[in-house]
Amino acid sequence: MAQFKNNFLSGHPLIAQLLSLIPSEVFNQCVEQENSDRYYKKLKTKDHFICMFYAVLTKNGSLREVCKNTGLIILTLIPFGMKQLPAKSTLSDANRNRDHKVFALLYSRLFRHYKRVLQGNWLEIGGEVDPILVEVFDSTTVTLFKNILKGAGRNPLEGNKKGGAKVFAQLNLVEGVPNFICIRSAATNENMFLKVMELPERGIAVLDKGYNRYSCFERWDSSNRYFVTRKKDNARYEVTKDGADP
Repeated sequence: MAQFKNNFLSGHPLIAQLLSLIPSEVFNQCVEQENSDRYYKKLKTKDHFICMFYAVLTKNGSLREVCKNTGLIILTLIPFGMKQLPAKSTLSDANRNRDHKVFALLYSRLFRHYKRVLQGNWLEIGGEVDPILVEVFDSTTVTLFKNILKGAGRNPLEGNKKGGAKVFAQLNLVEGVPNFICIRSAATNENMFLKVMELPERGIAVLDKGYNRYSCFERWDSSNRYFVTRKKDNARYEVTKDGADP
């Protein structure tokens, strides 16, 4: 039987297989819209993305490791436009100066590009609710140095409080990947996320009690939007109707 090679570059490193899933026209449109290659002669946006993508996949802890280890697979990356390795200082300057908006735009464009492929009823809700209407909100904190981003909570007794970044994400049940991401300092209250995200009409928001903002709940309630959350222990409320009543 003749050897069969599929479209995922069989035999190539994982990063090459994943990069092959990013259409060149989508990437080029993002670069052109954000003009992210202006003033950058040595490290174009695509080379920058490949280096940092490699860092995420391999969990490399320093730019020196990224630049060194990327050289081991540089021949595999040539088809994606990367012809030479950047210097550590060049990559550091790009991280500091290139606007992050081009990468945020790339994520949103790729999400729309693969939206139909992502959709699939992978989670059932007893047949009572269409999963495509359900949006799940959550957040996680990435610990960083205090002098970079402000930490959350009270100062500990040992005095070792660390700063961090809080990642807010919104995910649709039938898609399985976030359709909206917002990153702020760890000290940011979850309520802030409700100001920047959008809940589609007839949508059902599922969120923790940290996202407790009554003004937002009232706005949703009056605009054909719904939510499910936990009640705070000190919440004051009055029962106007019992669901068990006919």
